[in-house]
Amino acid sequence: MAYSAKSDGVWVNKTDPGGTNTSNLIDAADCNRWEANQLDANTRLTTLELQTVHAVAPAPATGLSAITANGSTDDRANLQSIINYVSSTWGEGVVVLPGSTIKCNSGLTGLGRVRLVGQNKNDTVLDFSGAGSSVVAVTASGNGTFPLAHLKLKGPNGTDKLSYPTNSSTGVLWSGITSRLEHIRVESFFYAVDSTNSNSYFHTMFDCHLGYAGVCWDMNGNADHNGSSVPSEFGERMNFIDGVMFNSQVGVDVRQSGVGFFTSNSSYDYLGVHGVVDNATAKFVGCHLESGYAAVGSGTQGNWGTVNRYLFNLTFEARVSFDACRFEIRDAGVYSVVNNGSGPAVYNSGYCEFSTCHWYGQMPNAEQRIFVSREKVDWNAGDGSTKDLRSPFLSKWNSITAQACMNDGDFAPANHFFRVTAADYGTSSSGQKITLTRTLVDGASAADTWVEVTF
Repeated sequence: MAYSAKSDGVWVNKTDPGGTNTSNLIDAADCNRWEANQLDANTRLTTLELQTVHAVAPAPATGLSAITANGSTDDRANLQSIINYVSSTWGEGVVVLPGSTIKCNSGLTGLGRVRLVGQNKNDTVLDFSGAGSSVVAVTASGNGTFPLAHLKLKGPNGTDKLSYPTNSSTGVLWSGITSRLEHIRVESFFYAVDSTNSNSYFHTMFDCHLGYAGVCWDMNGNADHNGSSVPSEFGERMNFIDGVMFNSQVGVDVRQSGVGFFTSNSSYDYLGVHGVVDNATAKFVGCHLESGYAAVGSGTQGNWGTVNRYLFNLTFEARVSFDACRFEIRDAGVYSVVNNGSGPAVYNSGYCEFSTCHWYGQMPNAEQRIFVSREKVDWNAGDGSTKDLRSPFLSKWNSITAQACMNDGDFAPANHFFRVTAADYGTSSSGQKITLTRTLVDGASAADTWVEVTF
């Protein structure tokens, strides 16, 4: 919007050159967005310009106290007052933070329509390290909001990669519909980000780094995780884009029917378990997924918590796909991408798919690669509903799928369904086998067919 100066020191909209319409003008003394070298005490701006407060220098007329941002003084009370002022005065707006450390010994609330914006996610640090083990650093809510950008949240749990305190400390407790976090770091909380709230879906994190956590992004909607209550209208279209989850016990925890997690162009590095998916959907596109030992402390080694033999724990009706992803399995204790005890490819009516993925792995007691093979199994009508299939190095397969295929030139029967229902990873002569189950639907009778099993 353009303005022209008048001799009496008042700026008016050029669409009202006579200055007769002043209903939308206020004195600069009440304005929180100004540059002292450009505007004097008689300057007026439209209310469209009045939605930003600089936390280190709020306008005197607001009665607000500035934060010190010296890294040692507890600035929480003054910063909360600024957030409350913006909310009560305009209903929404921006609180600008400097590129320094801001100590907060308790959590901040009221974010959502009011947005905290720093200089970048390394230099602007909201330090909650002294706020206690149950702190909720930021509570953000509201629909169509952008609560945080260009800053870092530092929690009370430190950066111990081998054990994390099991507490309720949370970086961002996030609710609302169509909400977005941008260019932030959240570190040293048990839950870096928690979205397990009712009426909370279409959450997007863009260029966010989550680490040194028990769980980087908690989307566990199960009742046993939420005080026997299940969030309603929760978990649809949860997105993690161009980000990093690192040095934590669990990357993403995605549980409850209807929850859908999508991630692209992101890195999942040195996590005890990259993801837990239960009765939910997850899709990884163009991601880097890496696990491995790393020296910690004085020569000790660990895998950021318990050394697991898998990267993903998929249970119940988990539906997971990996497209154009790169896996780096550097830890000799990791046997497979998915939990061996779960299938490992078909979980009840769920599934796990890999497409155009690249593998780099250090697998124990075998070649330094991941095997891929296909086998056809002759399954006659009288063979019953289950069949065992043995395979060497079973624990090293990343996925196992089974489907009917053509028999003697005929089409595969559409009403025969095959799935993996059990896996025995024992090293004895009776181990290293999977159990296939044939299910007949629509009143079909057993028929001779072939089953193609892909490892």
